[in-house]
Amino acid sequence: ARQLLEQNLEAEVQEAEGRATRERASEQERRMHLESLVNFVAFNKHRPVRYFCLQDGCAPPPPPRTKPPPATRAPAKGGKPEEAVPDPLQREAVQTANAEAQMVLRGALRLATCGTEVARGLYAQFAELGIEVSQLTFELMVETCMKANDISTTSEFLMRMEQTGQTPNHEVLDKVMDLYFQRRHDREDAEAAEATAKAKHEAPRGPQARQTAVEVA
Repeated sequence: ARQLLEQNLEAEVQEAEGRATRERASEQERRMHLESLVNFVAFNKHRPVRYFCLQDGCAPPPPPRTKPPPATRAPAKGGKPEEAVPDPLQREAVQTANAEAQMVLRGALRLATCGTEVARGLYAQFAELGIEVSQLTFELMVETCMKANDISTTSEFLMRMEQTGQTPNHEVLDKVMDLYFQRRHDREDAEAAEATAKAKHEAPRGPQARQTAVEVA
């Protein structure tokens, strides 16, 4: 019995140590994401940002059905076109840029107000430098806009994904549809409440209503 008790205590100690290690790692990750966000905001505070706006309440676009063909080299004489082989250094630069952008976006996901500005600012930089936006980076841009409850910009980034032949995962699409239908439901409720209030305001009340009825009679 004593041996069993010691084993149980040892297991509990190991579990507590593992939990503490995971919590420290999670806290370090949280700080790293927020530091990336702060650095991005600080370095881009005075940077002009291009905005692409859609009408509020527009439905998110459907996922693309096909992907564009891969880039090809000019065919040799009498030969077939060959797929272009990306430069390893360029590919590494693209991966690094996307990894850094993902750190910034994960930091923005921890805040509810700055997602749209961060996503647009990052996308503007990618477009200016001609860097390809990866699928995960696009998905995080979509999620940060959803976090900010910005359905218009969410739809904008979904369409940009579609234009590049990329498709967000089902979990992201489900969240987008939930946000869209929630926004439409809220708008319908607001319109119904406004119509009810207007009808009550226009309806005659009390002595004035009785006086109107007598005059009509």
